[in-house]
Amino acid sequence: MPPLLLGGIDTAATLGFNLTDEGGARAAMVNIPQEVEIPGVPGVIFSGPFIVRLREYRIRGYLDGASKAAVQANLLKLQALCGDGNEVAVVFGDWATVQLPSVCVEMPGKNYPVNSRGNSQNEIPFYVEMLFRADNPFWQDITPQAINFTSTHTNMPQGTAPGFPVLTSPVGALTTPQLKGWDHNDVELWSCTLASLGAGEQYRITTAPGVMTIEKFTGGVWVVSDGSKTAGVFPKILSSNGVAYQTSAWPKLSASTGTWVSTYPRQWR
Repeated sequence: MPPLLLGGIDTAATLGFNLTDEGGARAAMVNIPQEVEIPGVPGVIFSGPFIVRLREYRIRGYLDGASKAAVQANLLKLQALCGDGNEVAVVFGDWATVQLPSVCVEMPGKNYPVNSRGNSQNEIPFYVEMLFRADNPFWQDITPQAINFTSTHTNMPQGTAPGFPVLTSPVGALTTPQLKGWDHNDVELWSCTLASLGAGEQYRITTAPGVMTIEKFTGGVWVVSDGSKTAGVFPKILSSNGVAYQTSAWPKLSASTGTWVSTYPRQWR
């Protein structure tokens, strides 16, 4: 099994944790329509819209070391690492460029023998099972991409799940900048027109659901400036699916003036 990294810590090298079961960590998360059950009608009726469920998975393994005391000390470190209810980055060593930020909600453990001899209380290894929940069920790049785009329609490479870019303008005067989204065939999907920027000013647009906002750097500080959108729609997320991933048929972005930057981690189901 590959080594398990939690919060950047190699649990095998540092804590003597031997991963034995990844659980459903790498199971595919799929779009499914919402469903309704009607008494007297067999099965369910798909009512839509499509949803992607929370990812819940269990990781199992055992701590091993030179002595029972050493294993117990490492168990306390493992509990401190991911047992306080905070989000931790889960990474498997054979796909070390992506992470799945998750919260550990259960961590049962027990002594157990690695062979059939002796009492488990006398064995050094300690079995651990960790239940994780990821509110964003998609694996994502540890290092986000930063892609420049101008008036030329520029590809935004994706994984197999949508991406949520942060769009940043250049610093300085821009006259009514217009952002546009395109599909891989250069068909326009949406446009957004913004108020002009003065010298020393800058836009930063966050497209992540639940965060979506337009900020302006002005007077030396960032301020929320959603009213700066003067026409069109709010910039949309970067859509993706399995076919797009296989054929490199990426969505594209363009800006009417200046060189903008689209920063986002690719995501996989």
